[in-house]
Amino acid sequence: MSKKPITIKAISEQAGVSVATVSRVINQNGRFSKETEEKILSIIKDSGYQPNELARGLRMNRAKVVGVIIPDITNDFFASITLEIQKNLLKKDYVSIICNTDESKELEQIHYNLLKNQRVSGMIVAGQGISSLNKPEVPTIYLDRSVRSGDQEERESLCISSDNRRGGYLAARELIDRGCRNLCIVCFSKQPVKGNFRFLGYSDALSEAGMEVDEDKVFVTTHGSKDIGYETTRRILEKYPETDGIFYSTDILAIGGMQAAGEAGISIPEQLKIVGFDDSMISSVVNPPLTTIHQDVEEIARRAVEALLCLIDRKEVKCRTDRVPVRLIRRKTT
Repeated sequence: MSKKPITIKAISEQAGVSVATVSRVINQNGRFSKETEEKILSIIKDSGYQPNELARGLRMNRAKVVGVIIPDITNDFFASITLEIQKNLLKKDYVSIICNTDESKELEQIHYNLLKNQRVSGMIVAGQGISSLNKPEVPTIYLDRSVRSGDQEERESLCISSDNRRGGYLAARELIDRGCRNLCIVCFSKQPVKGNFRFLGYSDALSEAGMEVDEDKVFVTTHGSKDIGYETTRRILEKYPETDGIFYSTDILAIGGMQAAGEAGISIPEQLKIVGFDDSMISSVVNPPLTTIHQDVEEIARRAVEALLCLIDRKEVKCRTDRVPVRLIRRKTT
């Protein structure tokens, strides 16, 4: 038979003090003597007492729980960063609730409202739908979310992201340096307000090289998947057979593109050079291994959790937009 958990009341009776005194010792909040503290902590240690964090959170009007809202749990990047966020939260005695939106703004809003009503301490959101809120109702950190420079939304928001513009530049520069002159890009948007600084970096590199961005060769997708990368690349190769370099804004799009090129009998990298973005686990094991832009998911997660806990504890966070450095990983597709 399992041992019945001991209560704060039972601890107070054993120590000969009030329940309030035991609570103050546990929370290290208020006055109590050193002798009383040692007696209570000894009883707690011997009894194996574990505080009810949910009840404690409700009394404080918050629980030590963080909601994590992501657009696609099957995406290697988001799966990896979610794992790192969980690890960092656990180090601080927080647990997480993971919500997958399947890239739906409506689902994102539903998850946000449900988590808020559960009195979570804060949220980490990777997505775009919540951006319509001028000011989140609970402490919130955004991942990889772009905002318009200088507007009210930027001042109200905290964003941790990779240096996407630098990454887009490095990707295009790699293609140019490897001799590509007929370039295409597959991305989510051409507008920075909608989140694609990778496109801006790509444009920077072409401008630096004295090349112009051909608007007809900018292929915008709604979201990233292997199938979309495959179908988009088929259209590119049919319409622009002279294409010798493609930058994909995620690895999974690039891998779909590699499949389409292979089926068309196009040799990589001899005839077509490809660069992805993420440095996901699969990028190093596909054939040929994918040249890509590395995102430091461990550092992004660490900074996101650190900033969120500052918000929760009502401490100042000086950097409203924190960009984590990226680097090119050259493999066999360039």
